[in-house]
Amino acid sequence: MTRPRAIVARLLVGICLCGLVVLLVSASLKPSRAQAVDVCVAHPSDASVVCVRNNDSTVDACDRDADGHRAYARVITAASQPGFLSPYYDDNDSQPGCANITFPSRVLGVAVCVQFEGCSAFKSTAPPAVPPPAAPPPPAPPAPPAPSASASRAEPVVYAAGDISCNGPQRAAADPTTCQSAATARKIIESERARGNPGFPAAVLALGDIQYQDGSLPDFQQFYNRDWGFLRPVTFPVLGNHEYHTPRALGYWEFFDRSRTNRFGERDKGWYAFDVGSWRLYAINSNCARQRRVCARGAEQHRWLRRDMAANPRSCSLMFMHHPYWDSSYDNFDTPQLRPLIEEFWGRGGDVVLAGHAHQYERFGRSDPAQRLVFKNTRRFRLFIVGTGGKTLRRSGRKEPNSRVTDNTDHGVLQLRLGNGNYGWRFVSAVSTDRAANNDRGAEGCHRATR
Repeated sequence: MTRPRAIVARLLVGICLCGLVVLLVSASLKPSRAQAVDVCVAHPSDASVVCVRNNDSTVDACDRDADGHRAYARVITAASQPGFLSPYYDDNDSQPGCANITFPSRVLGVAVCVQFEGCSAFKSTAPPAVPPPAAPPPPAPPAPPAPSASASRAEPVVYAAGDISCNGPQRAAADPTTCQSAATARKIIESERARGNPGFPAAVLALGDIQYQDGSLPDFQQFYNRDWGFLRPVTFPVLGNHEYHTPRALGYWEFFDRSRTNRFGERDKGWYAFDVGSWRLYAINSNCARQRRVCARGAEQHRWLRRDMAANPRSCSLMFMHHPYWDSSYDNFDTPQLRPLIEEFWGRGGDVVLAGHAHQYERFGRSDPAQRLVFKNTRRFRLFIVGTGGKTLRRSGRKEPNSRVTDNTDHGVLQLRLGNGNYGWRFVSAVSTDRAANNDRGAEGCHRATR
Protein backbone atom coordinates (compact mmCIF):
# COMPACT_ATOMS: atom_id res chain seq x y z
CA MET A 1 0.00 0.00 0.00
CA THR A 2 2.96 2.27 0.50
CA ARG A 3 3.94 2.31 -3.13
CA PRO A 4 0.52 3.42 -4.52
CA ARG A 5 0.34 6.20 -1.93
CA ALA A 6 3.80 7.38 -2.92
CA ILE A 7 2.82 7.34 -6.57
CA VAL A 8 -0.33 9.38 -5.83
CA ALA A 9 1.63 11.87 -3.76
CA ARG A 10 4.17 12.32 -6.54
CA LEU A 11 1.38 12.83 -9.05
CA LEU A 12 -0.22 15.48 -6.84
CA VAL A 13 3.11 17.30 -6.42
CA GLY A 14 3.69 17.18 -10.17
CA ILE A 15 0.24 18.60 -10.89
CA CYS A 16 0.79 21.43 -8.40
CA LEU A 17 4.17 22.27 -9.91
CA CYS A 18 2.74 22.29 -13.44
CA GLY A 19 -0.08 24.59 -12.32
CA LEU A 20 2.38 26.95 -10.69
CA VAL A 21 4.48 27.08 -13.86
CA VAL A 22 1.38 27.81 -15.96
CA LEU A 23 0.36 30.63 -13.62
CA LEU A 24 3.83 32.16 -13.71
CA VAL A 25 4.05 31.98 -17.49
CA SER A 26 0.58 33.43 -18.00
CA ALA A 27 1.30 36.25 -15.54
CA SER A 28 4.50 37.09 -17.38
CA LEU A 29 2.60 37.30 -20.67
CA LYS A 30 -0.01 39.76 -19.35
CA PRO A 31 0.78 43.45 -20.04
CA SER A 32 1.58 45.15 -16.78
CA ARG A 33 0.53 48.72 -16.11
CA ALA A 34 3.58 50.92 -16.41
CA GLN A 35 4.57 52.74 -13.29
CA ALA A 36 4.87 56.50 -13.36
CA VAL A 37 8.41 57.18 -14.47
CA ASP A 38 10.19 60.50 -14.50
CA VAL A 39 10.84 61.02 -18.19
CA CYS A 40 11.41 64.75 -18.00
CA VAL A 41 14.46 65.98 -19.86
CA ALA A 42 16.00 69.34 -19.02
CA HIS A 43 16.02 71.97 -21.72
CA PRO A 44 19.49 72.16 -23.31
CA SER A 45 19.89 75.93 -23.36
CA ASP A 46 17.54 77.39 -20.75
CA ALA A 47 18.00 76.02 -17.24
CA SER A 48 14.84 77.76 -16.06
CA VAL A 49 12.71 75.51 -18.25
CA VAL A 50 11.90 72.29 -16.48
CA CYS A 51 9.51 69.39 -16.57
CA VAL A 52 8.21 69.37 -13.03
CA ARG A 53 6.36 66.08 -13.00
CA ASN A 54 5.37 63.24 -15.29
CA ASN A 55 2.95 60.53 -14.26
CA ASP A 56 0.86 58.25 -16.40
CA SER A 57 -1.03 61.01 -18.15
CA THR A 58 -0.03 64.41 -16.78
CA VAL A 59 2.91 66.66 -17.59
CA ASP A 60 3.84 69.93 -15.91
CA ALA A 61 6.19 72.05 -17.99
CA CYS A 62 7.38 75.34 -16.50
CA ASP A 63 9.62 78.23 -17.38
CA ARG A 64 10.66 79.15 -13.87
CA ASP A 65 12.00 82.62 -14.54
CA ALA A 66 8.43 83.71 -15.48
CA ASP A 67 9.69 86.05 -18.18
CA GLY A 68 6.63 85.68 -20.37
CA HIS A 69 8.23 82.97 -22.50
CA ARG A 70 5.93 80.14 -21.53
CA ALA A 71 7.13 76.56 -21.59
CA TYR A 72 5.28 73.70 -23.18
CA ALA A 73 5.76 69.96 -23.54
CA ARG A 74 6.38 67.88 -26.62
CA VAL A 75 5.20 64.38 -25.89
CA ILE A 76 4.66 60.88 -27.20
CA THR A 77 1.53 59.20 -25.90
CA ALA A 78 0.07 55.75 -26.43
CA ALA A 79 -2.74 57.22 -28.53
CA SER A 80 -1.05 60.00 -30.48
CA GLN A 81 1.38 60.31 -33.30
CA PRO A 82 5.01 60.72 -32.19
CA GLY A 83 5.85 64.36 -31.83
CA PHE A 84 2.41 65.68 -30.93
CA LEU A 85 2.95 69.26 -29.83
CA SER A 86 0.81 70.26 -26.90
CA PRO A 87 -0.30 73.85 -26.26
CA TYR A 88 1.84 75.40 -23.59
CA TYR A 89 -0.58 78.17 -22.65
CA ASP A 90 -2.86 78.00 -19.62
CA ASP A 91 -4.37 80.32 -17.03
CA ASN A 92 -2.51 78.99 -14.00
CA ASP A 93 -1.80 82.28 -12.27
CA SER A 94 -0.26 80.54 -9.25
CA GLN A 95 2.50 79.15 -11.45
CA PRO A 96 3.42 81.79 -14.03
CA GLY A 97 4.84 80.29 -17.18
CA CYS A 98 3.58 76.79 -16.42
CA ALA A 99 1.32 74.51 -18.38
CA ASN A 100 -0.42 71.61 -16.67
CA ILE A 101 -1.34 69.29 -19.50
CA THR A 102 -3.43 66.13 -19.23
CA PHE A 103 -3.51 63.64 -22.07
CA PRO A 104 -6.15 60.97 -22.79
CA SER A 105 -3.66 58.10 -22.66
CA ARG A 106 -0.42 57.15 -21.01
CA VAL A 107 2.54 59.41 -21.71
CA LEU A 108 5.44 57.44 -23.18
CA GLY A 109 7.95 60.23 -23.60
CA VAL A 110 8.29 63.96 -23.08
CA ALA A 111 10.67 66.74 -23.95
CA VAL A 112 10.68 70.17 -22.34
CA CYS A 113 10.53 73.10 -24.73
CA VAL A 114 10.43 76.86 -24.67
CA GLN A 115 9.04 78.87 -27.53
CA PHE A 116 11.55 79.57 -30.29
CA GLU A 117 14.42 78.10 -28.27
CA GLY A 118 13.82 74.50 -29.24
CA CYS A 119 13.19 71.29 -27.39
CA SER A 120 15.26 68.77 -25.52
CA ALA A 121 15.48 65.28 -26.95
CA PHE A 122 12.69 62.79 -26.53
CA LYS A 123 13.06 60.16 -23.86
CA SER A 124 10.79 57.14 -24.07
CA THR A 125 9.81 54.98 -21.11
CA ALA A 126 8.62 52.00 -23.08
CA PRO A 127 9.25 50.39 -26.46
CA PRO A 128 6.44 50.61 -28.99
CA ALA A 129 3.74 48.07 -28.31
CA VAL A 130 3.66 45.15 -30.75
CA PRO A 131 0.06 44.23 -31.53
CA PRO A 132 -0.85 40.55 -31.55
CA PRO A 133 -1.19 38.98 -34.99
CA ALA A 134 -4.68 39.41 -36.35
CA ALA A 135 -6.64 37.19 -38.66
CA PRO A 136 -6.49 38.35 -42.26
CA PRO A 137 -9.53 40.49 -43.09
CA PRO A 138 -11.95 39.40 -45.77
CA PRO A 139 -11.32 40.81 -49.25
CA ALA A 140 -12.60 44.36 -49.49
CA PRO A 141 -14.25 45.89 -52.55
CA PRO A 142 -12.12 48.36 -54.51
CA ALA A 143 -11.94 51.66 -52.67
CA PRO A 144 -13.33 54.75 -54.40
CA PRO A 145 -10.88 57.51 -55.29
CA ALA A 146 -9.89 59.55 -52.26
CA PRO A 147 -11.56 62.98 -52.10
CA SER A 148 -9.36 65.96 -52.85
CA ALA A 149 -9.87 67.31 -49.32
CA SER A 150 -8.14 64.31 -47.79
CA ALA A 151 -5.33 64.52 -50.30
CA SER A 152 -4.79 68.17 -49.42
CA ARG A 153 -4.19 67.28 -45.77
CA ALA A 154 -0.70 66.10 -46.73
CA GLU A 155 0.15 69.55 -48.10
CA PRO A 156 1.28 72.33 -45.75
CA VAL A 157 -1.44 74.69 -44.56
CA VAL A 158 -0.68 78.14 -43.16
CA TYR A 159 -2.92 80.82 -41.69
CA ALA A 160 -2.48 84.58 -41.89
CA ALA A 161 -3.98 87.68 -40.28
CA GLY A 162 -2.81 91.04 -39.03
CA ASP A 163 -4.12 93.81 -36.75
CA ILE A 164 -4.72 91.38 -33.95
CA SER A 165 -4.75 92.15 -30.24
CA CYS A 166 -6.45 94.98 -28.33
CA ASN A 167 -4.99 96.40 -25.13
CA GLY A 168 -6.79 96.60 -21.78
CA PRO A 169 -8.98 99.71 -22.22
CA GLN A 170 -10.03 98.56 -25.69
CA ARG A 171 -10.99 95.14 -24.37
CA ALA A 172 -13.12 96.71 -21.65
CA ALA A 173 -15.32 98.26 -24.32
CA ALA A 174 -15.33 95.19 -26.60
CA ASP A 175 -18.33 94.26 -28.72
CA PRO A 176 -18.72 91.98 -31.77
CA THR A 177 -16.94 94.54 -33.96
CA THR A 178 -13.88 94.87 -31.73
CA CYS A 179 -11.31 92.76 -29.93
CA GLN A 180 -11.97 89.37 -31.50
CA SER A 181 -8.40 88.01 -31.27
CA ALA A 182 -9.45 85.11 -29.03
CA ALA A 183 -12.06 84.07 -31.59
CA THR A 184 -9.63 84.20 -34.52
CA ALA A 185 -7.05 82.12 -32.63
CA ARG A 186 -9.68 79.50 -31.79
CA LYS A 187 -10.77 79.40 -35.42
CA ILE A 188 -7.27 78.40 -36.50
CA ILE A 189 -7.28 75.38 -34.21
CA GLU A 190 -10.89 74.49 -35.06
CA SER A 191 -10.04 74.59 -38.76
CA GLU A 192 -7.09 72.26 -38.23
CA ARG A 193 -9.24 69.85 -36.22
CA ALA A 194 -11.76 69.87 -39.07
CA ARG A 195 -8.93 68.89 -41.42
CA GLY A 196 -8.05 65.97 -39.14
CA ASN A 197 -4.91 67.59 -37.74
CA PRO A 198 -4.71 67.35 -33.91
CA GLY A 199 -1.68 69.65 -33.74
CA PHE A 200 -0.62 73.00 -35.14
CA PRO A 201 -0.64 74.16 -38.77
CA ALA A 202 2.62 74.44 -40.68
CA ALA A 203 2.83 78.17 -39.93
CA VAL A 204 0.87 81.18 -38.71
CA LEU A 205 1.79 84.48 -40.35
CA ALA A 206 1.17 87.49 -38.08
CA LEU A 207 0.87 90.42 -40.50
CA GLY A 208 1.91 93.28 -38.23
CA ASP A 209 0.13 95.56 -35.74
CA ILE A 210 0.11 92.44 -33.62
CA GLN A 211 -0.42 94.23 -30.29
CA TYR A 212 -2.22 97.53 -29.91
CA GLN A 213 -1.90 100.30 -29.02
CA ASP A 214 1.84 100.71 -28.74
CA GLY A 215 3.35 97.22 -29.05
CA SER A 216 4.77 97.36 -25.53
CA LEU A 217 6.23 94.22 -23.99
CA PRO A 218 3.77 94.20 -21.01
CA ASP A 219 0.83 94.40 -23.43
CA PHE A 220 2.29 91.62 -25.58
CA GLN A 221 2.68 89.44 -22.49
CA GLN A 222 -0.71 90.23 -21.00
CA PHE A 223 -2.99 90.39 -24.03
CA TYR A 224 -1.56 88.93 -27.25
CA ASN A 225 -0.05 86.04 -25.31
CA ARG A 226 -3.43 85.33 -23.71
CA ASP A 227 -5.16 84.80 -27.06
CA TRP A 228 -2.58 83.89 -29.71
CA GLY A 229 0.27 82.89 -27.41
CA PHE A 230 -0.26 79.15 -27.74
CA LEU A 231 0.42 79.51 -31.50
CA ARG A 232 3.86 81.01 -30.96
CA PRO A 233 5.85 77.84 -31.76
CA VAL A 234 4.62 78.16 -35.38
CA THR A 235 4.13 81.95 -35.61
CA PHE A 236 6.18 84.04 -38.05
CA PRO A 237 5.62 87.77 -37.43
CA VAL A 238 6.36 90.97 -39.31
CA LEU A 239 6.59 94.50 -37.96
CA GLY A 240 3.64 96.86 -38.22
CA ASN A 241 3.53 100.58 -37.58
CA HIS A 242 2.06 100.12 -34.07
CA GLU A 243 5.07 98.02 -33.05
CA TYR A 244 7.17 101.16 -33.63
CA HIS A 245 5.11 103.14 -31.11
CA THR A 246 7.58 101.56 -28.68
CA PRO A 247 11.06 102.89 -29.55
CA ARG A 248 12.88 100.57 -31.97
CA ALA A 249 9.95 98.15 -31.67
CA LEU A 250 11.61 96.69 -28.57
CA GLY A 251 8.36 95.19 -27.24
CA TYR A 252 8.05 93.13 -30.43
CA TRP A 253 11.68 92.02 -30.37
CA GLU A 254 11.75 91.16 -26.68
CA PHE A 255 8.56 89.16 -27.01
CA PHE A 256 9.37 87.22 -30.17
CA ASP A 257 13.17 87.00 -30.00
CA ARG A 258 14.34 87.59 -26.44
CA SER A 259 17.43 85.41 -26.99
CA ARG A 260 18.49 87.33 -30.13
CA THR A 261 18.53 84.28 -32.39
CA ASN A 262 17.72 86.47 -35.41
CA ARG A 263 15.11 83.90 -36.37
CA PHE A 264 12.87 86.76 -37.51
CA GLY A 265 15.63 88.89 -38.96
CA GLU A 266 18.12 91.20 -37.32
CA ARG A 267 16.89 93.85 -34.93
CA ASP A 268 16.36 97.19 -36.62
CA LYS A 269 15.79 95.29 -39.89
CA GLY A 270 13.06 92.69 -39.54
CA TRP A 271 13.20 90.91 -42.91
CA TYR A 272 13.86 87.18 -43.27
CA ALA A 273 12.96 84.12 -45.37
CA PHE A 274 12.12 80.48 -44.72
CA ASP A 275 10.66 77.42 -46.44
CA VAL A 276 7.27 75.78 -45.96
CA GLY A 277 7.06 72.61 -48.03
CA SER A 278 8.14 73.44 -51.58
CA TRP A 279 7.39 77.16 -51.10
CA ARG A 280 9.77 79.98 -50.18
CA LEU A 281 8.24 82.63 -47.88
CA TYR A 282 9.59 86.19 -47.54
CA ALA A 283 8.86 88.39 -44.51
CA ILE A 284 9.24 92.07 -45.39
CA ASN A 285 9.60 95.20 -43.27
CA SER A 286 7.11 97.50 -45.00
CA ASN A 287 7.48 100.49 -42.65
CA CYS A 288 8.73 102.63 -45.53
CA ALA A 289 7.81 105.95 -43.90
CA ARG A 290 9.36 105.15 -40.49
CA GLN A 291 12.51 103.34 -41.57
CA ARG A 292 14.62 105.55 -43.81
CA ARG A 293 15.24 103.87 -47.19
CA VAL A 294 14.02 100.46 -45.94
CA CYS A 295 11.91 100.04 -49.08
CA ALA A 296 14.09 101.96 -51.55
CA ARG A 297 15.45 100.49 -54.73
CA GLY A 298 19.00 99.29 -54.15
CA ALA A 299 18.68 99.56 -50.35
CA GLU A 300 19.73 96.70 -48.09
CA GLN A 301 16.35 94.97 -47.95
CA HIS A 302 15.97 95.14 -51.73
CA ARG A 303 19.46 93.72 -52.29
CA TRP A 304 18.78 90.93 -49.79
CA LEU A 305 15.52 89.98 -51.54
CA ARG A 306 17.24 89.89 -54.94
CA ARG A 307 20.07 87.69 -53.63
CA ASP A 308 17.78 85.27 -51.78
CA MET A 309 15.38 84.79 -54.68
CA ALA A 310 18.30 84.19 -57.02
CA ALA A 311 19.89 81.70 -54.62
CA ASN A 312 16.61 79.90 -53.77
CA PRO A 313 14.57 79.54 -56.96
CA ARG A 314 11.15 78.02 -56.35
CA SER A 315 8.14 77.18 -58.48
CA CYS A 316 6.03 79.01 -55.87
CA SER A 317 6.83 81.85 -53.48
CA LEU A 318 4.96 84.11 -51.08
CA MET A 319 5.74 87.53 -49.61
CA PHE A 320 4.07 88.87 -46.47
CA MET A 321 4.23 92.27 -44.82
CA HIS A 322 2.07 94.74 -42.90
CA HIS A 323 1.35 97.55 -45.36
CA PRO A 324 -0.62 96.83 -48.56
CA TYR A 325 0.63 97.85 -51.97
CA TRP A 326 -2.99 98.69 -52.88
CA ASP A 327 -6.20 98.66 -50.85
CA SER A 328 -9.83 99.72 -51.04
CA SER A 329 -10.23 100.94 -47.48
CA TYR A 330 -11.70 104.28 -46.52
CA ASP A 331 -8.30 105.24 -45.09
CA ASN A 332 -6.57 104.66 -48.45
CA PHE A 333 -3.49 102.82 -47.18
CA ASP A 334 -1.86 102.33 -50.59
CA THR A 335 1.92 102.12 -50.13
CA PRO A 336 3.58 102.95 -53.50
CA GLN A 337 7.00 103.05 -51.79
CA LEU A 338 6.85 99.23 -51.85
CA ARG A 339 7.13 99.16 -55.64
CA PRO A 340 10.86 98.22 -55.81
CA LEU A 341 10.25 95.20 -53.58
CA ILE A 342 7.02 94.25 -55.36
CA GLU A 343 8.71 94.51 -58.76
CA GLU A 344 11.64 92.39 -57.61
CA PHE A 345 9.30 89.71 -56.23
CA TRP A 346 7.07 89.77 -59.32
CA GLY A 347 10.02 89.86 -61.72
CA ARG A 348 11.52 86.73 -60.19
CA GLY A 349 8.29 84.78 -60.32
CA GLY A 350 6.55 85.52 -57.00
CA ASP A 351 2.95 84.38 -56.70
CA VAL A 352 1.21 85.57 -53.51
CA VAL A 353 1.50 88.77 -51.46
CA LEU A 354 -0.16 89.12 -48.04
CA ALA A 355 -0.67 92.32 -46.04
CA GLY A 356 -2.72 93.81 -43.22
CA HIS A 357 -2.99 97.44 -42.01
CA ALA A 358 -6.40 98.00 -43.65
CA HIS A 359 -8.90 96.51 -41.19
CA GLN A 360 -10.83 94.44 -43.69
CA TYR A 361 -10.49 91.42 -45.95
CA GLU A 362 -9.73 92.01 -49.62
CA ARG A 363 -8.60 89.81 -52.49
CA PHE A 364 -7.22 91.25 -55.69
CA GLY A 365 -7.11 89.71 -59.13
CA ARG A 366 -3.83 88.45 -60.56
CA SER A 367 -1.97 91.60 -61.46
CA ASP A 368 1.34 93.12 -62.40
CA PRO A 369 2.98 95.91 -60.34
CA ALA A 370 1.29 98.55 -62.53
CA GLN A 371 -2.11 97.28 -61.31
CA ARG A 372 -2.99 95.76 -64.66
CA LEU A 373 -4.95 92.52 -64.45
CA VAL A 374 -3.09 89.59 -66.00
CA PHE A 375 -5.12 86.81 -67.62
CA LYS A 376 -2.37 85.04 -69.56
CA ASN A 377 -0.05 82.51 -67.99
CA THR A 378 2.76 84.95 -67.47
CA ARG A 379 4.29 86.78 -64.52
CA ARG A 380 1.60 87.88 -62.07
CA PHE A 381 0.89 87.95 -58.36
CA ARG A 382 -2.24 87.98 -56.22
CA LEU A 383 -2.56 90.33 -53.23
CA PHE A 384 -4.63 89.45 -50.17
CA ILE A 385 -5.30 91.94 -47.37
CA VAL A 386 -6.17 90.24 -44.07
CA GLY A 387 -6.42 93.01 -41.47
CA THR A 388 -9.11 91.01 -39.68
CA GLY A 389 -7.13 89.34 -36.87
CA GLY A 390 -9.14 90.88 -34.01
CA LYS A 391 -8.90 94.66 -33.84
CA THR A 392 -11.80 96.94 -34.78
CA LEU A 393 -12.90 96.67 -38.41
CA ARG A 394 -12.98 99.85 -40.50
CA ARG A 395 -15.06 101.29 -43.34
CA SER A 396 -14.35 100.41 -46.96
CA GLY A 397 -13.74 103.14 -49.51
CA ARG A 398 -13.33 103.43 -53.25
CA LYS A 399 -12.81 100.01 -54.77
CA GLU A 400 -9.53 99.55 -56.59
CA PRO A 401 -9.87 98.54 -60.25
CA ASN A 402 -8.22 95.14 -59.79
CA SER A 403 -10.01 94.29 -56.52
CA ARG A 404 -12.23 91.23 -56.62
CA VAL A 405 -13.65 90.76 -53.08
CA THR A 406 -13.87 93.19 -50.15
CA ASP A 407 -15.53 92.63 -46.78
CA ASN A 408 -15.26 94.71 -43.63
CA THR A 409 -17.93 92.88 -41.60
CA ASP A 410 -16.09 89.78 -40.41
CA HIS A 411 -13.05 89.05 -38.31
CA GLY A 412 -11.21 85.97 -39.44
CA VAL A 413 -8.06 84.43 -40.87
CA LEU A 414 -6.89 83.45 -44.34
CA GLN A 415 -6.19 79.74 -44.75
CA LEU A 416 -3.68 78.90 -47.49
CA ARG A 417 -2.89 75.40 -48.74
CA LEU A 418 0.62 75.52 -50.21
CA GLY A 419 0.72 72.72 -52.75
CA ASN A 420 3.47 71.59 -55.07
CA GLY A 421 3.08 74.02 -57.94
CA ASN A 422 -0.31 75.33 -56.79
CA TYR A 423 -2.17 76.82 -53.86
CA GLY A 424 -5.67 77.21 -52.50
CA TRP A 425 -7.18 79.90 -50.31
CA ARG A 426 -10.19 80.26 -48.04
CA PHE A 427 -11.20 83.07 -45.72
CA VAL A 428 -12.30 81.52 -42.42
CA SER A 429 -14.70 83.75 -40.51
CA ALA A 430 -14.34 83.77 -36.73
CA VAL A 431 -17.80 85.20 -36.00
CA SER A 432 -20.27 85.06 -38.89
CA THR A 433 -21.00 82.34 -41.42
CA ASP A 434 -23.00 84.14 -44.10
CA ARG A 435 -20.81 87.03 -45.19
CA ALA A 436 -19.17 87.53 -48.56
CA ALA A 437 -15.67 87.04 -47.23
CA ASN A 438 -16.53 83.73 -45.60
CA ASN A 439 -17.53 82.38 -49.02
CA ASP A 440 -14.31 83.51 -50.69
CA ARG A 441 -12.24 80.51 -51.66
CA GLY A 442 -10.38 79.30 -54.69
CA ALA A 443 -7.31 77.58 -56.05
CA GLU A 444 -4.85 78.14 -58.87
CA GLY A 445 -1.44 77.11 -60.12
CA CYS A 446 1.77 79.02 -59.58
CA HIS A 447 2.62 80.53 -62.92
CA ARG A 448 6.22 79.24 -63.05
CA ALA A 449 4.89 75.71 -62.45
CA THR A 450 2.14 75.85 -65.08
CA ARG A 451 3.63 77.68 -68.04
